[in-house]
Amino acid sequence: MILLAIAVDTINPGFFSFYMSSSLLKNSTVIGLFAIGFFLVLVVGGLDVSFTSIGVASMYGTVKLR
Repeated sequence: MILLAIAVDTINPGFFSFYMSSSLLKNSTVIGLFAIGFFLVLVVGGLDVSFTSIGVASMYGTVKLR
């Protein structure tokens, strides 16, 4: 990953700019929150078949309301 990031930076010098970093963080917020919630459910052991569909529906609703 580090070598790929360095290669992309040599091709596009603006890759490590503040704008790009903030844009990447902003765009990955919803998926990151979903991953944290899913991790908590796995740790607690409350995983069942319907959790994934409820989680995806919640993530879709969050993205649409944003």
